[in-house]
Amino acid sequence: MAAEATGNSTMTAIRMGLKYYSPGDYMHMHRDDGKCEITFSSGLTPDLGPMGWLPNLRFLSTDQVIEQLAGTPCPDGGEPFPIGYRTLAGFDGSRTPHWRTPLDTSSREVLLTICFTDLTV
Repeated sequence: MAAEATGNSTMTAIRMGLKYYSPGDYMHMHRDDGKCEITFSSGLTPDLGPMGWLPNLRFLSTDQVIEQLAGTPCPDGGEPFPIGYRTLAGFDGSRTPHWRTPLDTSSREVLLTICFTDLTV
């Protein structure tokens, strides 16, 4: 999938994780580990709400992002990044600040993430 998306046949999955959310759980704003050139996300439960992200800040340094957002765990601004049910969506997670707001439903949700990198670099 990452090889097809980038045209780079040497993209390799290096990390996979499942995130379990209960009511009130959230993921603070962050950037993924620098080794994650592409991060794919997918909802393993239906109707997973969108993730928030700030693609317009992807070229700022971490210090500049911190200065601009002043430690906000889940900014009010940003754009929604849809998380599809059993569908993978990729983005530049190591450069683009992203988060999940507190889960406001009474159900539990499960998010799958897979990190890819080019091991030949």
